[in-house]
Amino acid sequence: MTTPLRLSEVQFQYRRAASPSLQNVSLSLEAGRLTGISGRTGAGKTTCVRTFNGLIPHVIPGDFRGRVELFGRPLERSNRHEAIRRVGMVFQDFEAQLFSTTVRGEVAFVLETAGLTPAAIQTRVAESLARVGLAALAEREPGTLSGGQKQRLAIACLLAARPDILLLDEPTTDLDPIGKSEVAAILRELADAGHTVALVEHETDLLARARQIHLLADGRLSDTRPLDGFRDEPERLLDFGIRPPDLWRLWRRIGLTDPPDDVEEAARRLRENGFVATQPASDEPAPSRREPLFILDRVGFAYPDGNAVLADFSLTIQRGESLAVLGPNGAGKTTLIGLLNGLRRPTQGRVLFRGADIARQSVGRLGADIGFVFQNPDHQLFSPTVFEEVAFALKVRGAPAAAWPAKVERVLALVGLTGVEDRDPFTMTKGERQKLALASVLVHEPEVLILDEPTTGLDAAEQEVMADLLRSLQARGHTVLIITHSMDTALAVADRALVLVDGRALADGPTREVFANENRLAAAQLRPPMAARLSARLGCGALSLAALAARLRRRPT
Repeated sequence: MTTPLRLSEVQFQYRRAASPSLQNVSLSLEAGRLTGISGRTGAGKTTCVRTFNGLIPHVIPGDFRGRVELFGRPLERSNRHEAIRRVGMVFQDFEAQLFSTTVRGEVAFVLETAGLTPAAIQTRVAESLARVGLAALAEREPGTLSGGQKQRLAIACLLAARPDILLLDEPTTDLDPIGKSEVAAILRELADAGHTVALVEHETDLLARARQIHLLADGRLSDTRPLDGFRDEPERLLDFGIRPPDLWRLWRRIGLTDPPDDVEEAARRLRENGFVATQPASDEPAPSRREPLFILDRVGFAYPDGNAVLADFSLTIQRGESLAVLGPNGAGKTTLIGLLNGLRRPTQGRVLFRGADIARQSVGRLGADIGFVFQNPDHQLFSPTVFEEVAFALKVRGAPAAAWPAKVERVLALVGLTGVEDRDPFTMTKGERQKLALASVLVHEPEVLILDEPTTGLDAAEQEVMADLLRSLQARGHTVLIITHSMDTALAVADRALVLVDGRALADGPTREVFANENRLAAAQLRPPMAARLSARLGCGALSLAALAARLRRRPT
């Protein structure tokens, strides 16, 4: 059987880049299989898959060397249109692929350009939207969808086109846990049906389904093996920015071998091996009393098309606390944050900030005190260099120009972007752009920091760095609010969790208490981290891997 796609000694360097993004990479995709591609942020993953369909070098210019073969033929400019037809892709920046006025029209456009009949288009559109859970939103304008719903729509467009090779560049970053599981099942179905699938991903739940994983480091192919090949050395995954499964790491910490993948099996084996879980006398100090900072009083919000997102919603956020807003895609999380920073105005009720109605304050005035990092960092980046991007906030707020360099240098160091002042932001990885967007907000020192999916595009190590940074900012007196689908991030950052479902609060309280109720989280299509689920079965109340490992004791034999 002909190999669907093969790279031989491929090297590529973007224009104006200081070094190559790919260096002598040779790899192939196995026909009818799901192949993973992973590595730390900046390792060259996105650049690699862009060579698969000719975007590099035929659309994105740079210094390209090596050979790409598509079904045994060299992929050259002359047959690039064949590559576009046979190789479909969901970009890491999936919003850049959406432009139609309705969800239905977005999927139909792909099929219209392929010359399908109206009847065939109608059938495929319905099938594709149903597979990603968007059938009920077919007439919605894509711009009104949540980030996760937009990501599902981009996947639906790819499924409808039915290409021979499917490329998905981190396709689940904005999906809730159930959505991720659904996409994982779809990918397996496609591979089982004979499609060749390449998946760029950091999540082990998805990578576990891959026949092989090509692991990149500094633009080079460093290792190739299935995820299961790391079962006995899970720390090796961290070298590639992949968070190992909690059970693998736990087994390593307590000196057991052959870790299971199932929580129930893990609990059974721990008991068989004589482990018991202890419960500390006190897990955490009692929360201190704080003054209200935001008050939402019976707030409602509906979009111009009549789609009501929030109704009769009330909430108080205290000064100095850290709050994680959780919930399935479309629950109203991003809408809520928009009401807090004044980008959206309630259609009923009031939103108060420091006791004053936000509706009577300008967005510019609110922006001085409420910093906001968008779900998609590209929505707020526009300057030609990193320095100008960060310094812009200082400029518009009247800071002396002489003070800019020191302030910019300090905040870039704070987010881990030292020495990149002269870089073009749009030559950076998405993870780097995420950190740059945060730096551009932090530089003017707002009291409140609101971050919509702050760990999107970050590898496992960088997610931990981001969590540490947000905790340190709260310790300095900032009020920190995050929207996230990462339960690990919520647990690491927030002392309070709010779970939204259909615009209403399903749960609101200390993160520990909210996460302890597994059934309630399931109603919001959420699951606690695996360590927390295992802890619940052992009866010790630990929520993190470190806490659980510390509480396990082995009975003397």
